[in-house]
Amino acid sequence: MTAKKLSFYQLLQLNPVQLNQLILATNDLKKRRYYKNIILIRSILLVTFAMLFIIISTLLFGKENASIAVAFFCILLQAQFVGYDYNIKATLLNFAIICLIMGLSGAIVPKLPALMGLLVNFGLLFTITIMTCDNPQMGNVGIYAFAYLFATYFPTTSVHDLQMRLLQVFCGFILCGLILYQKHRTQFRDRQFSTVIKNYSFKEEKCRWQFRLAFGISLGLFIGQACHLPRYFWVGVASLSILSPYKLQLKSRMLQRIVGIIIGSCIFGVIYTILPRSLDTIMGPLGGFLVGFTTTYHWNTVFNCFGALVLASAIYGNGFSVGLRIFNNILGCVISALFILGFTYITRHKYHCDD
Repeated sequence: MTAKKLSFYQLLQLNPVQLNQLILATNDLKKRRYYKNIILIRSILLVTFAMLFIIISTLLFGKENASIAVAFFCILLQAQFVGYDYNIKATLLNFAIICLIMGLSGAIVPKLPALMGLLVNFGLLFTITIMTCDNPQMGNVGIYAFAYLFATYFPTTSVHDLQMRLLQVFCGFILCGLILYQKHRTQFRDRQFSTVIKNYSFKEEKCRWQFRLAFGISLGLFIGQACHLPRYFWVGVASLSILSPYKLQLKSRMLQRIVGIIIGSCIFGVIYTILPRSLDTIMGPLGGFLVGFTTTYHWNTVFNCFGALVLASAIYGNGFSVGLRIFNNILGCVISALFILGFTYITRHKYHCDD
């Protein structure tokens, strides 16, 4: 489909990279302004929708379950574009299992000893990865793994909150399940999930990547927990960020992550110091709004710091939170890099391959 045939609504469905390509592809100044306005409108609509979705969810299910709202918002945006690459019946069944995991993991996993947490996190992340990411290029794994981490490490503290969380994930299953059904019910009708399981082989690059991703994230969380780091969830998120690309360029990915985290954390620290405390709540939406303009992983990393740090600063204070985010992310990057190098060395010699 060419740019001339795209409607206003269809243009809003494009990401900033695609819209920027349209801008660069035309010399028509009027069209350039039009596409730039699309980027602005898209960003405003996304932030507005996110705020409404999370606020309504929080009002319905409680403040402690806001993390579930964030997780399902991410899944909701992904579900309309990307399915699971097997028939819709198995897709919905597996999505129900993932929702159940998200509903219960926060009440169980953070309370486990570090070593047991490593094993359970690996088992659950590996299961989610196998279920949702048979086609790595579609980017499902980043959304679902992040949703799992967000649901697990912002846990409930009471039986009532857990009950509300389970009700929330049920509603999330219905909403996202309907979208999955509507958008993907005619795809891969004859492909069973059992085929995915039968085809799993460590000789395949995709399968090694799935294992590496699940274990690498779990390893980062394990080390963070074993070292008693505050907010060690950030170590796991950094590991996810480094490990999630299917075709990995490790050095550039690490550099972009570390530099982006340092810049974003420092910018947040300055703004937070100047800003009156009554305006703290705008930092998250501001970061989300700016992400809507970014076309690179580096700048995504910079502006994603805002939402994460505004929550942490309310608990630990601004200076400590900024330092902690930088340290935990660098630690996650280093752990992931060492794990990737070791894993690649082993698989290269055992299977005569190079990931």
